[in-house]
Amino acid sequence: MNCLVCNKESNYLFCFEHIPKWKQIIRTNHLIIFHGKFYTLMALYYKLFTQKKIINWWLGTDSLTLDTTPPGSHTWHLRLILHRIKWKLLYKIVDIHWVGCIRVYDDIYQFGIRNITFTAYPPLYPEPVGQKLNILVHTHRSKKNNKYKDWFYGIDFINQLREIGYCNLVEANGAKDMRNLFPLVDCCVLPKRLAGRPRLQAECVINNIPCYYNDQGEPKIDEIINFIEEQWRRKQNHI
Repeated sequence: MNCLVCNKESNYLFCFEHIPKWKQIIRTNHLIIFHGKFYTLMALYYKLFTQKKIINWWLGTDSLTLDTTPPGSHTWHLRLILHRIKWKLLYKIVDIHWVGCIRVYDDIYQFGIRNITFTAYPPLYPEPVGQKLNILVHTHRSKKNNKYKDWFYGIDFINQLREIGYCNLVEANGAKDMRNLFPLVDCCVLPKRLAGRPRLQAECVINNIPCYYNDQGEPKIDEIINFIEEQWRRKQNHI
């Protein structure tokens, strides 16, 4: 199986680098996928003027409220009514409805929606690779001012690590609980520029995780390579 976005080999429809975000619209050559929020006018445009299949990925509350009426204000209840009317009118323009569990399936099926497919949601945390060096790196999620943020986080150095066969990168991007990441990694590489002492570096020290960081904010690829080679030798000696 390959990732729908980058075509990289993956156990899921999306690789770890392209796990969909809430309300994200995923576009591929043949699909338009609404993840967590359905944009009606956009869906109608793609239905009328393109050959792409339209997919709505139901996540939970959007499906549960098709039948269940939780407590709330009059405005909230009005929104629920409009939500149900919208789907009674529009569900047929969706070619495939993705769900991740039986409860969501039951809710939308009882509502009258068909063409439902179970889709396994990719896990937020990758599995460590025993025969590789699992390296924690800090990336960013921003879609704005990427040139500056790529430079600040040292993404150019991180991308060079991706090319090394024995390296498996485990990415922290501000959306993951670090307590779940630390047990997965062998070391950490922080090629940040213009940073003082990153908090992640201090957390690595506390958790006894070897960490590369240049205190002068001038990371060097030869220093990084020497660091990971040393960590790789240590891991091999313990395998």
